[in-house]
Amino acid sequence: MRNITVKSVKKSFGNKVVLSNVNLSFSEGDRLALVGENGAGKSTLLKILCSEIAPNSGEFFGLENGCAYIAQDFSGESKETPHQFLQRRVPKLNKAIRLLEESGFVVGKNQERLHNVRCGVLSGGEQKKLELVAGIASGSAFLAIDEPQNRAVPAVGARLGDELAYRARHIVRVRDVRRCGVCA
Repeated sequence: MRNITVKSVKKSFGNKVVLSNVNLSFSEGDRLALVGENGAGKSTLLKILCSEIAPNSGEFFGLENGCAYIAQDFSGESKETPHQFLQRRVPKLNKAIRLLEESGFVVGKNQERLHNVRCGVLSGGEQKKLELVAGIASGSAFLAIDEPQNRAVPAVGARLGDELAYRARHIVRVRDVRRCGVCA
């Protein structure tokens, strides 16, 4: 069973220390939620794990099979098409398009919406579906979903949720305490 280990990770932005001496370990199949106040460094830790940003110091192990970071907000370009967005992120485009269709995303006749519509005019739910499909179809063993309650739950659809649960060996979700209420 694969383990992911984080040792003594530190991250600062200028004089502001966001993460200091972070240590954690989890195993394949675990699903974690990082819960904390706004600005506590939850998203920063996920971005470090997925190599979106580098730590100032520390190390992590167990991510040899990749990490897909699914941002709070849409990470694509407003002028690109959904096809271009997926093409830049996934090795098997056909698989991603199939998952997108199964999620309820309307691709149109001959996939015309994938090629002719700009991502900037898609609804927030459609943009989140693109992000989730790209993460699932990336082939990464680890998914880091930042603020999953922001459009993700109504947008996912049953089929994409099943695929997410089946494909991902590791899932880390981030939530703010103030939005979470009592998190169990």
